[in-house]
Amino acid sequence: MQRCKNMSIRSLVVASYRNPVRALSRLLQVILSPLLRIATIWPLATKNSFMRECVFHALQASKKLDLFYVGGYKESFLVNSKDRIISRDIYIKGEFDFLKFDTAAKLLKKHGRLTEGGIDILVDVGANIGSICIPAVARGYAKTAIAIEPHPENCRILRANIALNRLNQLISVHELAVGVNKDDVLKLDISHDNWGDHRIASKICPQNKTGIDSISVKSTNLDSMISKFDNVNILLWMDIQGYEGYALEGAEKLVEKKIPMVIEFWPHGMQRSGCYSTLRRLLDAYVGFYDLDVPISFHPISDLDVLYERIARNDGFTDLLVI
Repeated sequence: MQRCKNMSIRSLVVASYRNPVRALSRLLQVILSPLLRIATIWPLATKNSFMRECVFHALQASKKLDLFYVGGYKESFLVNSKDRIISRDIYIKGEFDFLKFDTAAKLLKKHGRLTEGGIDILVDVGANIGSICIPAVARGYAKTAIAIEPHPENCRILRANIALNRLNQLISVHELAVGVNKDDVLKLDISHDNWGDHRIASKICPQNKTGIDSISVKSTNLDSMISKFDNVNILLWMDIQGYEGYALEGAEKLVEKKIPMVIEFWPHGMQRSGCYSTLRRLLDAYVGFYDLDVPISFHPISDLDVLYERIARNDGFTDLLVI
C-alpha cells in the first residue's frame, strides 16, 4: 500500500513538469476527494431527522435525482424524491404508517382473529412502493403477501424494493387496480407530488382534483384473486383513496367470510366516488371496528355513520380495523 502511495506521489511530481495544470488538478482531487465524499454522503446517510428532511426537500427541488436508496433501517428502500408523503417519510423515519399495522396485529390477537402463526396472506391493495407489505413480511407479521398497485412507476419501484429485501419468493406483485368487475379498464388520476394519492377517476365527480393527467389501468376484482384461498388467515389492507366501497363490492365472497380488514376511511374521497353507501351496506356483515388513530374502544358497525359525519366536518381521514 505504501509503495502505491509513493508511486502516486512520484507520478504527480513527474506530471507537474509536463503539465502543471493537470498536476494541480490531480493534487486537489487527492486532497479534496475525502472531504467531498463527506459533504455529499453524510447528509444522505445521517439519521438526524431534521437534516434528512432538509436533504429530501433539496433533492425534490433540484429535480436531479428522482430515485435514491435508503438503507440502515430495518428494511431497505428505493424512494422517490417527487413524492412528498410516503417516500419522504420512509427517507426521514425509515417507515410509513407501519405503527398502525403493528397496532392492528395486536388487536387481532386480542380478539382471537390471529394465531401465533401470524397472518398467512396479507393482501395489500394500493401497495405503493411496499411500505406495508415489505416490513410486514420481513419482520414476520405475515408469511406471504399479495401486493396490488396500479400505477406503473410505483409498481416498478415496488418490485425493486421487494428484490432489495430478498422477498421475491414471498411477495407477489400485480400491476392492477381493483373494483367491481373482474376484467375492466379504469382511469387513474395522477397526483404529481403525492404518489400515494393517485385515484380512480370518479364517474360522479369527473373533474380531476389531483392533477392534470390521467392514465388507463387494468382492473380486476378481489374475489377472482383471493377467494380461492381457504382455511388460511388473511388480512386485507386497503388504502385506495375513497374507492374502497367499490373494491369491496367486488369482494363479496371475502366479506361473507368476514375476512378482517384495515381500510382507509376518508369521507371526502368517498363523497367524490359515491361509494360510501356501498361500503356501509357491505360492512353490515361485520361486528365492529377500531379507529386506528384512537385504538382504545371497539365500536359497533352502527357507529360508522357517526364517525363519517364527524370526520367529514373536519375534512379528515382515519384508518379502520374492521372485525
